[in-house]
Amino acid sequence: MKPEDTDTLVKYRLEQAQVALNDAKYLLDGGRSPQSIINRAYYAMFYAVVALLQKSGLICSGGRPCAARAFPSAWPLTSRSARVTLKAWRAGWDAANR
Repeated sequence: MKPEDTDTLVKYRLEQAQVALNDAKYLLDGGRSPQSIINRAYYAMFYAVVALLQKSGLICSGGRPCAARAFPSAWPLTSRSARVTLKAWRAGWDAANR
């Protein structure tokens, strides 16, 4: 994939993340169900993780399982921020699937 194609794809994923986050805030402000709010917040995190993977050259087409396996390779879990991000993403997955 050409660098400009990757950049376009990353931009698209980050836009999806922002839309999902805006949806979560809208649902929260409207007093909607916690499950709906968590679902949109989870997808905001998912799209951001996919953008990170794509920027790192790790294109995943297998959804969450593929992204969850590839994430530590793209962003080594030696930094606190990486560990916190992965923990939050996994907690979001668990909450969204209750």
